[in-house]
Amino acid sequence: MELKFTTKTINTLNYYDLNNFINNYYNLKHYDFVSDYVCDNSSSYSFTVRKETINNFDLRKLNDFKNLEYVTYITDIILTDLCNNDAIPSGEYLVNVWW
Repeated sequence: MELKFTTKTINTLNYYDLNNFINNYYNLKHYDFVSDYVCDNSSSYSFTVRKETINNFDLRKLNDFKNLEYVTYITDIILTDLCNNDAIPSGEYLVNVWW
C-alpha cells in the first residue's frame, strides 16, 4: 500500500520577520502578529494569500490600521493588501511563533 500525499510550496516565516516587514511596508511601528492573533508560544498559523478585492468592512479595518487605530484579526486583510500591491506573491504562508 502506498501513502498518498500532495506536495506543495509553503512560504514559512517567523512572526517577528512578518512584524518587521508589515511595519516597514506601511511605515508603522504598532503591528504585532502575536497580539493580533493572540498567539501561543510554539504555534503556527496558516494563510492562503491571493489577489482579490477587499470588501468594504475589511477595507475600513485596513484603513483604521493604517491610521494607527487598534484593530484585531487584521493579518489576513494585510496579506491580501500586500499581495494586491505586488509586495508579496500569492500562495500558502505559514507563520511560526516561538519566543
